[in-house]
Amino acid sequence: PSPNTQGAAPPEPEGGSVPSKPGRGDHKTPASGDAKNNAPTSPKSLSTGKASEKPPSEEEAFEEYKKNQGQSYSQQFEENKKDYQAKKLELKELSHQVNKLKGEIDKMT
Repeated sequence: PSPNTQGAAPPEPEGGSVPSKPGRGDHKTPASGDAKNNAPTSPKSLSTGKASEKPPSEEEAFEEYKKNQGQSYSQQFEENKKDYQAKKLELKELSHQVNKLKGEIDKMT
């Protein structure tokens, strides 16, 4: 190869083309293939043998999480929410006071 081939593709190895890496090219991979055929079976349906059991809804799953492993996060969130509401109310009251005082100043001028 000549020294002026900067940016050009490297030459093919002897014996044919470069083997493609999984997930690249035109062939289907589990990530890009037909989702119906490659869908994993849920662990619940495997362990109980009941394929008709529905997983909990997103809302139910979140409530369960907040009661168990997310309990400390949930409590902290509720405390922060109460603090935020109190600060918001305080800001509203202070804004009314400032606007009232500004009105009085405007009357003087």
